[in-house]
Amino acid sequence: MKILHIVAGDINSGAARGAFTLHNGLRAIGVSSRVLNNGSTQLNDATFENIRKTRFGRVKVGALNKLGKLPVLMYPKRSDGYFSTGFTGLNINKMECYSEADIIHLHWINGLISSKFISTIDKPIVWTLRDMWPFTGGCHYSMGCEKYIEACGGCPELNSASKNDLSHIIWNRKQRHLNKNTNVVGISNWITNSAKRSSLFSGFDCRTISNAIDTDTFFSKEPKRITNGKKTLLFGAIDATDNYKGLDLFLEAISRLNADKFRLVTFG
Repeated sequence: MKILHIVAGDINSGAARGAFTLHNGLRAIGVSSRVLNNGSTQLNDATFENIRKTRFGRVKVGALNKLGKLPVLMYPKRSDGYFSTGFTGLNINKMECYSEADIIHLHWINGLISSKFISTIDKPIVWTLRDMWPFTGGCHYSMGCEKYIEACGGCPELNSASKNDLSHIIWNRKQRHLNKNTNVVGISNWITNSAKRSSLFSGFDCRTISNAIDTDTFFSKEPKRITNGKKTLLFGAIDATDNYKGLDLFLEAISRLNADKFRLVTFG
């Protein structure tokens, strides 16, 4: 069995790093696995294929990313959150890594392949949800909005009141190009349940498989007894100031706790 992981973004970012850790874990148990990526980092690894390895590839990726963002500019009052159209992407059907694969494993795909391309995949698909974008009308995090349960439109991310706005157009396009041969995987029970409730993935097999962990780096050992009888709260993020990480909610929550009974540990 040969697996091709398709993941956009720099390999050191959260989504791509999760995909790459899974890729290495599969290889460690004897599964043939390759990664197709468009990030800025190049690896000296024969199983890692980077679209940007040539100057032409870098230019093409950059141009497509800019082109894909143009429709969003029609909404000058939009928020500064992440929003992707999925309108543009590369045609990888004739690439050797695609032709040789038995299974296509999609991860975070924005800027690498378009939502339209998904309907042309003629192999079994696993799609790991590393944010909410695969089942929304363009936002990566709905921030409490549940319009993805219907057909989006009137998008708060775009600050739009129209039911037929860009988010609804994107939703319609995704619906047209859904590939019924897709198995949906959430990395948490929360996002799996969100996918099950969504109008796009409600009829699909959705299940939870937690992120892979490199056990050579992270492993269990006897903890140091430094809690002094307190319960320990752990909070971590690559960038805790990122609004999507929920630091404001965490700080509000711990302000209600008795500091004599809890100890806070952070990382990132």
